[in-house]
Amino acid sequence: MSVRAPRPQKSCESLIAPPQITPRPVIVKRISSTLRKRLENYRTETYSKLRERGVLPSFFPPALVIPDPVLDKLVSGVANVHTVQSIRKIFAQAHFSVNSNLLRDKEIEEIFNLMNYTIEEHIHMLGMYILTFQTSF
Repeated sequence: MSVRAPRPQKSCESLIAPPQITPRPVIVKRISSTLRKRLENYRTETYSKLRERGVLPSFFPPALVIPDPVLDKLVSGVANVHTVQSIRKIFAQAHFSVNSNLLRDKEIEEIFNLMNYTIEEHIHMLGMYILTFQTSF
């Protein structure tokens, strides 16, 4: 009889590769201007809320909430947005620390929801365009 704990079983999880996430069927050139405007509006609204709560003094610019280079990365990476975590990944790629900025988890989720809505709207409109194009013959 042994007093040692049984040897832990090796996990098969480390042998399984994470699933490959395919980019969404988005034409970035078509969606970029709409998405950029919506993200800028969101930034302005968030900036106003932060000023009302006294978190930010009035002399700070709205770009402090989400800088322009980060907005550029969000717009250019729109096809790869599948989860809230993908937003965090884009922020990290843009060297924008989510933990040390003015955005909470709630705002990150709102950004994802805004982008997801814009993507779904775009895909729906693209589908309508394709159907219209196909039926015009």
